[in-house]
Amino acid sequence: FFFSSRRRHTRSSLVSWARRCVQETVRILRRLLRKYRELKKIDKHLYHSFYMKCKGNQFKNKYVLIEAVHKAKSEEKRAKELGAQAEAKKAKKKKAEEPKKEEPKAVEEKKLQEKIELFISHIAKKKKKKKKK
Repeated sequence: FFFSSRRRHTRSSLVSWARRCVQETVRILRRLLRKYRELKKIDKHLYHSFYMKCKGNQFKNKYVLIEAVHKAKSEEKRAKELGAQAEAKKAKKKKAEEPKKEEPKAVEEKKLQEKIELFISHIAKKKKKKKKK
């Protein structure tokens, strides 16, 4: 038994109002993401992650998506800066450790040189005493 409906032969006969509303929102968000990608505001990795989030209906409108993009970009930038700082710190620490490794050798050489000088001066004193006697 088949009921007739006014929506039966219309464009939206198979899709409900809520579904059409979600589709329009998703299209708007995807259009914005494409635009950002073309303008090089986001790279392909960020584009993909945001595309999938849009598909999962994580952003309710365009402004929420824009805010999320800016937040992600700032976090990415901050992570790069922290990485660069960490690398600089490691390099500085490594550079500071290198002279410490060389210092013991230099100290040992100085001590050895002092001992030799003391020994020579001690022998010289003994020779002087022998000559005086």
